[in-house]
Amino acid sequence: PTASTIVYSTDHEVTSNFTASTQGSALGPWILTTNAANAYSGSKYWHSAEIDLGGQNSLLTTSTQIAIPANANLVFIHKFATEVAFDGGVVEVSTDNGTNWVYIPTAKFIKGGYTGIIPTANNPYIGAARLAAFTGASPGYITSIAKLDNYSGMNLLIRFRMTSDATGGTATGADIGWSIDDVLIL
Repeated sequence: PTASTIVYSTDHEVTSNFTASTQGSALGPWILTTNAANAYSGSKYWHSAEIDLGGQNSLLTTSTQIAIPANANLVFIHKFATEVAFDGGVVEVSTDNGTNWVYIPTAKFIKGGYTGIIPTANNPYIGAARLAAFTGASPGYITSIAKLDNYSGMNLLIRFRMTSDATGGTATGADIGWSIDDVLIL
């Protein structure tokens, strides 16, 4: 993308413009990590480990609202390794400064969409309904693009929600959990 098409951009190297919090146990919050070998670009990225003790939602939210122009897309570069159908991540937006959150559904992804379903029977922290999520393992960093056309002319907060069940089990491999590096709105 050219500089004139970028509405919002962070690679977390100088400032992150994100805040981290948890719902449920506080064992696996998002952590701004410095490790060039595991980052997509530069050396900094956010990581939420997959923690299955107590169950939780780890929340990574933009610090300020972003004005969304017509035909905007959310682009993010990420990788994940989670217990398939039990743990994973979803993307949500808020138009009221974080009071209410709306799930970005599968149909809005035009590239790198959700990889599976997390049923509430497996993980009640996913929400009241079973949701598609980034679950299982990605083949390293991938680019996901979601259309934000429903939010044209609005100010949004964007949230990445990593959810873990309480029953145990784990994914295998290095860097278990969800890692978010570059985030853009074009």
